[in-house]
Amino acid sequence: MKVQYFGDVNDYRKYILLRRVASALRLGVCWMLTPDDGRSDGAKRKYLQEPAKWRSLDPDLFDFLQKVREPPTSDCFDSLERHGIVPEAVFHSQKVPQDVSGRGRFHNACRASFADREIVFFDPDNGLDVKSHPIGGAMAHKFVFCDELRAYYDDGKSILVYQHFPRVQRDVFIAATMERIAAEFDKSKISVVRTPHVAFFAVIRPEHRNAFSMIDLSML
Repeated sequence: MKVQYFGDVNDYRKYILLRRVASALRLGVCWMLTPDDGRSDGAKRKYLQEPAKWRSLDPDLFDFLQKVREPPTSDCFDSLERHGIVPEAVFHSQKVPQDVSGRGRFHNACRASFADREIVFFDPDNGLDVKSHPIGGAMAHKFVFCDELRAYYDDGKSILVYQHFPRVQRDVFIAATMERIAAEFDKSKISVVRTPHVAFFAVIRPEHRNAFSMIDLSML
């Protein structure tokens, strides 16, 4: 997650989803922050000028995001937490280190922060790892790795992951990703929430299935 994208239309959808999840399960949020890159392709905030179309989806959230100044700063995350936009959530807001040992410490601290959480949301820039960018590589901080997710799952947490769509046919990509996740977590319930630009993949532990099934996952 880059600060420069805070409050764009993808964020709006993401926070609606997190607010719904937090109403059913104790939520931990791992922002997986990375440095801004100065690009403007993520500045999709025109929806905030169309309240008649967008506000009814989540009025309180819309009103909060309308007040975010441009360009957004790291203070936006503090404000989001302070205002309880994602109720009762616990947040881990450190930047993702580039080196392997630093990344290990990052996740150890994150897992300790989420000791009493039931589900953990991961917000990497891109999504699940790819072979071309191994852990420790220059681009690894943009991804969350399946073995990292496994550690949280083994801690008793269900998993929710942000996934940006690559430039491939989306139905094919979603099917392949779900098959990959199923191979890693073969006894879990796997769900996907699809939006126009991103998807959210969920791996739900058996003890959380009833609560998760009550969440409105209709999106946007």
